Formats: sequence, C-alpha cells, structure tokens
Amino acid sequence: MITHKDYNRIADKVYAVDSGKEAFPIEKGDKILGKKFQVLQVEDNPKNGMQAMAVAPVVNCD
Repeated sequence: MITHKDYNRIADKVYAVDSGKEAFPIEKGDKILGKKFQVLQVEDNPKNGMQAMAVAPVVNCD
C-alpha cells in the first residue's frame, strides 16, 4: 500500500530528473525509494520547466 509519506517522497524525487542539476539524474527504469517503485517515464523540459515522472510500485512476483 502506498502511504502519504511515499507520495511526499516521490514528489520530492521528481526534481532529481533535472540533468542540468543532477550528476546522476533519475531515468526511465530506475528504482527509487528503497526499490519500492520503478520509474516508468520521465520528462525534463527546459523550455517550459516541466519536470515529471511516472512511477509504479514494484510487485514481488515470487
């Protein structure tokens, strides 16, 4: 279950997609927040300032 704390931490991480400010920006396929979530898509548009990412919970398929 995704908690409010998880949502807040994900919202903070969205700024880490900025390749101009981050040495290792978050990219598609990365796992974040202790590998609980996988990044499905990122957007870093310097023309309009939009920074976003789509994430999904990682489900254990064992």
